[in-house]
Amino acid sequence: MTPEEVAAKFKAVICRAEDLQKQSADAAQKAGQVLSVLNTTEDYWVRLAAQSGANSAAAGVLNSGVATIGQLEVSLNAIQNNDSTLRQLNTASLSANLFASNTVATYSVLPLEGKYEFRVNAVPVPNYYGETGLAERFEKIDPALAKVCREIWQALFGTNADPVRAALYMLRQTYDHFFGDLAPDEKVRASPYWKEKAGPKPELVTREERLRYAVETHVKDPTKRALLSTEFTQMTELYQKLNQAHKRGEIDEKKAREYLNSMFAYLETWADALGI
Repeated sequence: MTPEEVAAKFKAVICRAEDLQKQSADAAQKAGQVLSVLNTTEDYWVRLAAQSGANSAAAGVLNSGVATIGQLEVSLNAIQNNDSTLRQLNTASLSANLFASNTVATYSVLPLEGKYEFRVNAVPVPNYYGETGLAERFEKIDPALAKVCREIWQALFGTNADPVRAALYMLRQTYDHFFGDLAPDEKVRASPYWKEKAGPKPELVTREERLRYAVETHVKDPTKRALLSTEFTQMTELYQKLNQAHKRGEIDEKKAREYLNSMFAYLETWADALGI
């Protein structure tokens, strides 16, 4: 096949994948809007039912409201179940992951001429096939932390407006939440790993102090503790890279995905060291 034919084949599949992603993202947004309205209004209507009693006017309004909810239920139930589509997308996702791995392997035996270097910069995809993911492991520390971690993937793979920026932000939030749970400010300040600061913020807890407290307090294996300790500077520098989410203008997607990949790998290493 010619380069043009190969490029055309990729273009066709990319366009279809983009279309499916947009449809799924739009559907999720609409379903989320419905859910938000229901969660917001439920308490009012339940309380109205409790106090309506013999008030015929209130009872009439209540019946009308409940009838509207009934019609909404009919509308939602009329929507075809998405399980079949989801299974098909899961299969396609697995095939794509295998293709990425095969591309890396192929490049190792059939490198291109010149200075070209192939690199896979995709962030690890959540595993839907049995292996416990990082979010599930974080459940053992804090269910709220697990939710924040899941949002990384929901933002990156489930949206199409500015997914990398959103994922950077959620990964930074995951980092802050994780180490905030492991090393709360008050405990770090009461430890030998903290020093009072000069200047206007004497109570400040630095990231390295927090990391030091976390590793010395929670990581029991001395080898793992030593390994994590050598990475404090790298982690702190990498954290600063995640701040790209707050910058205006376009984000360098390639570099951003590298930062996401590296920080996520660090968090997985910490989860391994904690035994969760």
